[in-house]
Amino acid sequence: MPVHDCDDCPAQVHDSDILIVGAGAVGLAMAARLARQGRAVTVLEGGPPVPPADYVAANRGPMTGRHHNGATAARMKALGGTTRLWHGQLVQLSPGDFAATDAAGRTLWPIAHAEYRHWVDEALRLLGIDPRDADPARVWAAAGHGSPTLGHGLCAELGLLLPRPDFTQVFAREIAGPLVSVVTRADVDGLRFHPDGRVREVVAGRHAFRAREVVLACGTLEIARLLLRAMGQPDCPFAANAHVGRWFIDHLHGPVGTMQDHDARALQALFAPFVQGRHRYRVKARRDDATRQPGEANVALSLEAALSPGELRQEAVALLRRIAGGRGGLLRPLREGWALTRAIAPFAWRYATRRGLAGLGSGAVTVMAEIEQLPDAESRLFLDPETGRIGVHWHVEGTGELDALARGVDALQAVLAERGLGQIAPDPAVATRDPALFDRMWDNAHMCGGARMAESAAHGVTDPQGRVFGSPNLSVAGAATFPAGGFANSTLSAIALGLRVADRIAGQNDTLVGRLVYGCARLDGGALAPRSRRLLRMALAAGVRAVDVAPSYGMGLAEAVVGQVLAEADTPPGVMVIAKVGSARMAGGWLRSWPRALKRALRPPAPVPLERFAPMAPVEAFGWCDFTPAALAASHAVALRRLGRIDRLMLHECGPGEFGPAVADALAPLAAQTGAQWGYATTPAWEAATDERYPAGCAAECAIHPDILTGRMAPPAKPGVVFHSVIKTADWLARTDPAFADALERAAALVPGADRATGRIAGAFALAAARAPDARLVFASTHPRRLAALLAAFAAIDRDKLVPAIAACFNRGSA
Repeated sequence: MPVHDCDDCPAQVHDSDILIVGAGAVGLAMAARLARQGRAVTVLEGGPPVPPADYVAANRGPMTGRHHNGATAARMKALGGTTRLWHGQLVQLSPGDFAATDAAGRTLWPIAHAEYRHWVDEALRLLGIDPRDADPARVWAAAGHGSPTLGHGLCAELGLLLPRPDFTQVFAREIAGPLVSVVTRADVDGLRFHPDGRVREVVAGRHAFRAREVVLACGTLEIARLLLRAMGQPDCPFAANAHVGRWFIDHLHGPVGTMQDHDARALQALFAPFVQGRHRYRVKARRDDATRQPGEANVALSLEAALSPGELRQEAVALLRRIAGGRGGLLRPLREGWALTRAIAPFAWRYATRRGLAGLGSGAVTVMAEIEQLPDAESRLFLDPETGRIGVHWHVEGTGELDALARGVDALQAVLAERGLGQIAPDPAVATRDPALFDRMWDNAHMCGGARMAESAAHGVTDPQGRVFGSPNLSVAGAATFPAGGFANSTLSAIALGLRVADRIAGQNDTLVGRLVYGCARLDGGALAPRSRRLLRMALAAGVRAVDVAPSYGMGLAEAVVGQVLAEADTPPGVMVIAKVGSARMAGGWLRSWPRALKRALRPPAPVPLERFAPMAPVEAFGWCDFTPAALAASHAVALRRLGRIDRLMLHECGPGEFGPAVADALAPLAAQTGAQWGYATTPAWEAATDERYPAGCAAECAIHPDILTGRMAPPAKPGVVFHSVIKTADWLARTDPAFADALERAAALVPGADRATGRIAGAFALAAARAPDARLVFASTHPRRLAALLAAFAAIDRDKLVPAIAACFNRGSA
């Protein structure tokens, strides 16, 4: 779909299911995530499609307190937002950052670091990066540096640099696709509310936009501007919230000393930017979480010199890539390329000169500090009453920040001395904790706060899910919700928590049908391909949005059938493709399909007998798949050619005894080709002890454990779990547990219009959906009439919201 101008966009764009305000890093990432899930989304961008050269003037507003340069020079109103300017550095917050507390000792972050890490991994995958490539310990060791622990309370922290920082290039396919409607020059200036607090419409000039869910993802300052303006509107549910615009934070950045008597080559080996694998990294030393005191700011220190000729060349290439890249490549119209040059080049020059470009070749090394600002209610964002522009009152109390800086510089001094790398001549103000030091520093344009998340409206603006208190359909995504800043730049964390909001508002787990995966194990190709395609079309038309396929399925031809259906013009968008590699494709599958087609013409397939089924214990090694790098690459190449795309790439029947670093290193780059999440698929039920032997964050597909269905075992908390064998496991329980059998019959009777057999199947899936609310569930049927009945039963359960009632049957009957 083309990018629309606000004054010339189709009428249907004004009414949408999901509306995102802001087409920058967070807004475009959320839109891409939703589009890949098959959800339509409208994105409003206040600026034009191409960055204007005078963007700084458009950002000017009142400023009091400490001067904040980033509020004007580092904000871009244009499609792509500030990703058209930034350098593309991705850094994640540490567990210690999530332990930050306020003056009363309350933990500021209302979410756990483990949950945050899950969404960081999701953000990295969305950007086409293997999460392992952003693991400082792993990368540091692979670069030959050993442990990232430097000693004296310091550790090495790495920033990964995106090869393409411009998100209009990263998400070009989604922006041009049918599910994302981008409207530019839609400068939102108001929100209107229903009496119940829901957003009624989003106003941009003379245009009004309406949606079921509205998300503000337009950057910290613009989010504060919209919320502050909305507080004066009738029925605004947060009009009395004193935290709106408060708790604004950024990083203090600047020189704190110089190196003397240093070993330039040794320093460069340890602290200079480097390339490892496919990525560039920058090195900082930060305070280790274990050594930080409660209430103490986090500090990162780096050693920076004049840009070397090699670095200068890299920066120039990156700038040219921004200008010439994206849709149209080098043939992009000259007018657009010139506009980009005028907008981006001054920002790039400021970055280079701050790193000492003027002293190129001098060899001077400066110690730079990036200091976390501790939350301060005096630091706030406000509206200019005359112009309505957003103003900044940046206030830094300073005591906690100066103490942390002094300890950090002392620790780095000790590390360098211990290794014979040189000495630091610190700024005298560091040792004396003199606040005048801050006058020689500047903000780092990592603007956070103003709509911080909290457990209640007494302490913040949004709840832990990003929803604005009092407004059920208004959410905030981005760094504006951060209750504390940590040491890292905010972009990766803002994207990660934005994806968390996206998945919530998408309602991915609201329906049973939306969580089903059509299993293709018996989806035959060859002579039976037309019949198989009809079955798959039926499932997708009913709302199923995931398919599961493997090399060995359907006589080795199921992948081709799935790819043919996905390529059809009327196939619903956003279908997740779960593909496996490792197992063998049957030789001569096409020829073998003819006898099977004749057999099925004479006698339709009967249900698979389940009398002998029993849940399998974990298997150490199956021994019938080939997981060598060459075999995996060949298997993936065939699957990708047939399917067209792969969203989740699974090792097929790879037991923990067969998995190792070599398999992981072979699979990860294959998954990265399509941005797929990767993991393992196995026949036995999930077991925590088994899963611990696979990499953290990888997906799992396995049989559902009987104890999950009976409620004796909690489902796995890991992301991306797919359960198969739901019917087999439920049938086994019914044969071995009379109470469960009785509950299953009661559940079947609740399914409207379903015969007993269909009701039992639908009831078992509804039970699995209730017991494992974050998992997807594989189902399959190769008979059109039975498949239609089953899909109708699932739809009836969703229509009448019967999942809780069905689960209640088992709560009172099954032991």
